[in-house]
Amino acid sequence: MKKKLPQTFYNPLSLVGAVVFFFNIGLMIFLAVVEMALEAFQTYADIIIFMVLPLIVSFGLVLIVVVSVLERRRLRAGGVAESRFPILDFNDPKPPAFWCLS
Repeated sequence: MKKKLPQTFYNPLSLVGAVVFFFNIGLMIFLAVVEMALEAFQTYADIIIFMVLPLIVSFGLVLIVVVSVLERRRLRAGGVAESRFPILDFNDPKPPAFWCLS
């Protein structure tokens, strides 16, 4: 499978930043549509939609950029590119250790 993003993006913290970013963008759009559909004026909804959620969106973007820069420095210093995502192989007879937690 060909990767469309740079190698430095493929680590867990960048994935967390992307999830935070896209979830909050979707939440902003959803809440703005709901607010436009309501008849009553919602003051606190405006504060959340236009002040709080954009801060969280920018945190997600900053997290992606900072982690990518740190990963790039690590790779330039001689580190190896490795996949740090958990591997779920259901054909493996030995169950993963984190299944014990559920």
